Amino acid sequence: MKISGATALKYLDCSGHSVISYNYDPIWIQLGSLSSLDVSNNTALKTINCSLNKIDTLNVSGAISLTYLDCSNNELASLDVSGATALTYLNCSNLNCEENTKWPIGPSSYNVLTSLDVSKNKALINLSCYFNQLTSLDVTSNTALTKLFCFLNQLTSLDVTTNIALDSLSCSFNQLTSLNCKNGNNLNHGFFYAKNNENLTCIEMDDVEWSTVNWFSGEFTDGYIDITAHYSQNCNTTAINTIIPSIVPTVFPNPTTGIINLSVNANIVLTDLLGKLLLEQKNTNQLDISALPSGMYFVLVGDNLKQTFKVIKE
Repeated sequence: MKISGATALKYLDCSGHSVISYNYDPIWIQLGSLSSLDVSNNTALKTINCSLNKIDTLNVSGAISLTYLDCSNNELASLDVSGATALTYLNCSNLNCEENTKWPIGPSSYNVLTSLDVSKNKALINLSCYFNQLTSLDVTSNTALTKLFCFLNQLTSLDVTTNIALDSLSCSFNQLTSLNCKNGNNLNHGFFYAKNNENLTCIEMDDVEWSTVNWFSGEFTDGYIDITAHYSQNCNTTAINTIIPSIVPTVFPNPTTGIINLSVNANIVLTDLLGKLLLEQKNTNQLDISALPSGMYFVLVGDNLKQTFKVIKE
């Protein structure tokens, strides 16, 4: 489909249909039949929703006023948004329509992007490119970016140090070996998830202690990072990496009714929220806090007590 004469057009919705019932009935998805879309001459166009189609060719090269583009769940192998310099929202992700067999749908469409260049989109605020085949993603030019969802790709490295407004990041289920999040804004993050990157052992953060307490690893809980990963202010410094063990212990169950288990033997210290020492055990993998009142406590683990966990006593 080519739209060439509607030069005053500002809003275009040619999406398929997705109906979600809020009483937890199945999700119904009906794909559209569009296989291509050309809006290259629509300079006034601000919003495009062409999701849930079968589009394999999308031309937005002349859409200089475009701020919103949702082309999720199509069949795109490439996407050029370099001309859409006003773009603030881009969704080229995929919904895995086959994960739940209860969803009554027809054949699924999937974007298969292997590369995505957003270097010209300096106004970009929200980027969703998950469930593609991206092997690299450069967001260093997107200093206004607040939300980045790039999970389920093939990324090997990710640098968000220039994204000083970033408050949400999900880069799980990739092949990451390098992740640098030192952008001065970690404390304002509302969402962070980097799990299921089996080769990612070190993650650079603004504040190691704060990240360890708030974004912990977990084998028996739904951790934010893998059990084999740790936080550091410099993953390239050997001395720092030797201080923090490559295998981070886990504390479970959490919440607990009395017994705290540790995945390895270590020195354990339990404090209240003000740092007051309550219990201490050496070279053990278990701590009994059944005598303490219900509430939140800190568990400090290791010879230098470098690993800190929040534990809830029920």
